[in-house]
Amino acid sequence: MKNALIQIHQKKQRDKEKREKIQTRNENEDVEALMNRFKEQDLEMIKEKDWKFASYNVPVEVHIELIKLCFEAKLWNEFEELLDPALVRLKFRRYEVPFLATIDV
Repeated sequence: MKNALIQIHQKKQRDKEKREKIQTRNENEDVEALMNRFKEQDLEMIKEKDWKFASYNVPVEVHIELIKLCFEAKLWNEFEELLDPALVRLKFRRYEVPFLATIDV
């Protein structure tokens, strides 16, 4: 889950870079090679259906509750293992739940 979200974020950055390179390319640059490189990187990504399935099995709310329970029970190894992926999921929560809205109250 963590790796998939990071890959999606990197793909968004690559897409932006790809658009910039295509718009500002020189005549002697090989566009086909550039497009193939981006295509290869996209093919190496974790498939969306796989990480969406993992996301549905363990929603971020349950993930956070597990971290809370590990902290309260002083299970430090489990706490550390769960913390990093949870932070990544929270940072990129809009990829996991695209219709989530942030509301300032």
